[in-house]
Amino acid sequence: MIGLAIVGLGVAEQLGRIEIIPPSWRFTGSGLMLMLFGLVCMLPLLGYVFSIVKRAKAEENVWIDSLPDYVKKKLEEKIKREPTK
Repeated sequence: MIGLAIVGLGVAEQLGRIEIIPPSWRFTGSGLMLMLFGLVCMLPLLGYVFSIVKRAKAEENVWIDSLPDYVKKKLEEKIKREPTK
């Protein structure tokens, strides 16, 4: 949440709507720097989400492997996945 707020403040700073950074620290592209800092703050959350997805896929594969063969065949018939493009 904090990272998203910092990105928003960076956009506002870049567009000239508000002046967050003190004049003595301000430089050309300070809004961009705030946006990048906000994105860096959001990276741990993104990594956490990817790890949850990876774990969920692994648990799903274990669950599917534990099913009887006839149930697997029925599932494969009903769920026909399209190849990735």
